[in-house]
Amino acid sequence: MSPAGLFNFIKENPSNEQLQAIKNIGFGGLLHLQTDSIPGQLAYWLASSFDPYKSSLMDEHLPIQYIDIHIALGIPIGPRVVNEAVHNDKSEEFSHQSKDILAKMKLQRDEGGDFKRNFIVYIVSTFLGGVKSSIVSLKILKTLGNIDDIPLYNWCEFTRKKLVENVILWQKEELRLESGKENVFKGQIMVLVYIYLDRVVFKSRTVPRTFPTVSSSSKESINDRIKEEKKFTKTFGKGFVDCRMIIEEENADDKPTSLSHHEPEENEKAKMCVEKLVLATKKLASSFEEFKYAANEAIH
Repeated sequence: MSPAGLFNFIKENPSNEQLQAIKNIGFGGLLHLQTDSIPGQLAYWLASSFDPYKSSLMDEHLPIQYIDIHIALGIPIGPRVVNEAVHNDKSEEFSHQSKDILAKMKLQRDEGGDFKRNFIVYIVSTFLGGVKSSIVSLKILKTLGNIDDIPLYNWCEFTRKKLVENVILWQKEELRLESGKENVFKGQIMVLVYIYLDRVVFKSRTVPRTFPTVSSSSKESINDRIKEEKKFTKTFGKGFVDCRMIIEEENADDKPTSLSHHEPEENEKAKMCVEKLVLATKKLASSFEEFKYAANEAIH
């Protein structure tokens, strides 16, 4: 779904206590959100190009792992697994309109457990778990029994798995649609947008790398990047894949950490880029096997 609801909530000045409560549960990175809309063209390309079975972009050169989502959004990567309740119907007990949850949050002026619970339910339904409709699933309440335990869960891996599930469904639906019909993917698409903008460098890096990436991705900078790529290549994905940034998280919830003047040591760069070498080696080996097979076919 669109980030507009969260963006507007932040701009409407929640109390300082509520802002601190959001930081305390590990979701302070989202308070740096700087856009209220999904970049349609880039979003469609990302949803179409993402390989959900390998969880990767850019022909496997950009594997999407939970650490990438952490860098993009700054949300917790705790040791516990996020579980949802198993329930298949759409009863009022398990679903509400997202606007209703948002309205409750706006009316609450304290920072207690109900506010934190409503915030997580809204974020999961619109940003992390992501659905195409305006229905908010309350299945996540199974994980929210003890509010103080929220930072102990791996919300990044939960988001990655939901991304994979939703892209598979979207791509199947896309194949069934008639040519020219709109099929907007609104799930966790902004997560892919942030990862793409940070990791894929087109010509040169124009926006300093910042943790979390959401803090440096304004609507203007996103639009400028899209215009630049479309102007020169008519499409996306023609840049080079940069290594993951090195993050310093001590004050990540209070303010973004600028990495514009931080260069990793050479050994750190080598460690971060080794996965690219492994991927390239695998592709080379695969190509060699295909060549051998084709050569044998030609001879015999």
